[in-house]
Amino acid sequence: MVYQEHGFGAAVLKLVNSATKNLVLFFYKKWEELILCKDFITIAKNMEPIGWQVKDLTQINRHELYEFLRKHHPSKPIRVIENYIRNGYQVFLGCGNGELIGYMWWHDATIHHTLQHPVLQRYKIQLQPGEVYMFDYFIPPEFRGNSNSNHFLLAIYHELFRRGYRRAWGGVVASNLPARFIYQLHGWEIMGKVKLTEFLSALLLSTDKIYLRNFWWNKKHCFDYKFLFDYRN
Repeated sequence: MVYQEHGFGAAVLKLVNSATKNLVLFFYKKWEELILCKDFITIAKNMEPIGWQVKDLTQINRHELYEFLRKHHPSKPIRVIENYIRNGYQVFLGCGNGELIGYMWWHDATIHHTLQHPVLQRYKIQLQPGEVYMFDYFIPPEFRGNSNSNHFLLAIYHELFRRGYRRAWGGVVASNLPARFIYQLHGWEIMGKVKLTEFLSALLLSTDKIYLRNFWWNKKHCFDYKFLFDYRN
């Protein structure tokens, strides 16, 4: 029996290819992350976005963030946000024309090293006074037009600079071209690269360290991977 190029045969072939690809990715997956850095010294006052506001998280508006997550980002467990708060991380809630449309989490060097974001260890970054690490940046697809992503980031830079911070660190997956374009547009510099390999969807290897995936049933940990050991020592 010869399958036709279109119709049932094409559907079967597509299903087989998809299953094969998923099976391969389960056993073995590689990617590269770029280490990014931005200085706030060059921020011009006349570039401050008009009509935009960044707010800190408070007991009063916490429910607003939770409702926003349930509506626009249901795959993000509330327990993760609660663990962020427990670790002492801070968040900027981005409001355009009075409406919450996104958020960005961050922390500085005052957080105890055991509670700092584990990606800093992966990137071999040691935060200094006046520096922050920015992560978990999210704007729902329906709010990404009208330069909202651009204005939100500008508002964050201005607020961090106003609070006395001079530099931010971050990271992005090298294959995420839209995100890389935004960061490049905003003057983020690539300071290095980290090559990562995942085995059996559980073990993550960098150039010198091994991490274990944090599975969903471990509610005490809010990150994707936990550090196991340095295999070059």
